[in-house]
Amino acid sequence: MLRNLGFGLALVLFLILAFETAHAGAPAGTYWTTFTLPKAPDCINDICMQSEIRRVSIIEESTTEILGDCEFQDSDFAESPSTRDEWFWCERHLDTASGNTEIKISSKQANLPILHVYYMSKSIAGIWFESLSHASDQVVHSPEGASYADPYQNSELKFAGFKQLMVDTKKMGIKLAQEATQALVEAGYEATMRRYDNGVGEIAVYNTKDARVLMEEKILAKKGWKVRKSATRGNLGTYDRLRLMVSTPFGISLIPQYRISNETPVSGTITVMREDGADVEDAVVTVNGTQLSPAADGTGYDVSSVALSPGQAVKIEVTSATQPKPIKIDLTCPSSFEISSPADGSRAVGSPLNVSWSAPITVIPDYSFIPAPVAGQYACKSGQTYSRMGTGDWFKRLTLGQTQVTLDDVSKDCDESFIEVRIASETAFDENYNMAICYLHQRVKLRGAHH
Repeated sequence: MLRNLGFGLALVLFLILAFETAHAGAPAGTYWTTFTLPKAPDCINDICMQSEIRRVSIIEESTTEILGDCEFQDSDFAESPSTRDEWFWCERHLDTASGNTEIKISSKQANLPILHVYYMSKSIAGIWFESLSHASDQVVHSPEGASYADPYQNSELKFAGFKQLMVDTKKMGIKLAQEATQALVEAGYEATMRRYDNGVGEIAVYNTKDARVLMEEKILAKKGWKVRKSATRGNLGTYDRLRLMVSTPFGISLIPQYRISNETPVSGTITVMREDGADVEDAVVTVNGTQLSPAADGTGYDVSSVALSPGQAVKIEVTSATQPKPIKIDLTCPSSFEISSPADGSRAVGSPLNVSWSAPITVIPDYSFIPAPVAGQYACKSGQTYSRMGTGDWFKRLTLGQTQVTLDDVSKDCDESFIEVRIASETAFDENYNMAICYLHQRVKLRGAHH
């Protein structure tokens, strides 16, 4: 009987010791932050009493979510009444010399929280004083000894609390925000759009410890969203929609006759990029229903496969999975005209050379970066070699209404040469200032002076 009683007492003692040991501090493998909290004022508005810290709320500052609460009863150790996988352990230590209290918060997650501190009266039931406090050294410490001033930017770490993702669609429509939400759902997250107001969708992602930055990198960035750094911290992310930018940087060129080297009847590229200059890998670009292939030099999409003629309407359409609706730009290429002087096939006479054509110049592009209408000697062939190719200093800019120009720099020492008048269409824009322009290069051929 005594032996059984002794065994029972030993078992009870073992369980008590085990319980005390389990609650003596946070377990191994936790992240931790420390808070140094001053003594509360003894008197407020002529009312005086003693107080001590008995309760702290652990708050994710970015979203103001309360992650857990610790209440110190008759012990300097407490655990938060939370789900076990987001447990918080709290330790309290009073420095009697300074009157400061140090609180250590430990967790399996790497949040850098703030504390809502409750100073409870020692003489009556109730709260005497409250304060908010940041971590003393402004870092969270890892189990391995590392310190993180901004742990939330580490995609490998885990974080308690929901993730709040604000997507600014720039008023391009709720569909964009819905697509961002659906992308998170398809990636396996419990995501829901809580509201959409004034062009901004608020997406909440629940029941995951994945870092907010991981969702940015793996999902949102691929859908065309860019982090707005000034409004992103902790579990809160704010994102701007990167719209697509479409343009014909050097125009679509039509060269009906007298092409040289590798020139084609239709040439030019259509570029598609995001506002930050990033490529759009899934863009589909069509011109008048013909899908374009990427240019060999990687500068955009090659227009040369499309059959176009002077005066023809051109419909450019660009689609992408990250674009809520197709980008559409409509323009009309310049109508055909005739160079009446010098006559096609005539002999070169050198400078000065009077050049005239049948229709006045009606369009001068409004932007300095868009080439203006010009006239000049485009190419000079000697043997098998062409020189003066392009639109250099020997070309003259044309003005509105002009139908003739005198060229002062025309070589007659060519086996053959081309005189070119290049005119432009109106610059076409869509509602987001994507732009396109078309040029018509009209040429006549001159024989050399000795041919």
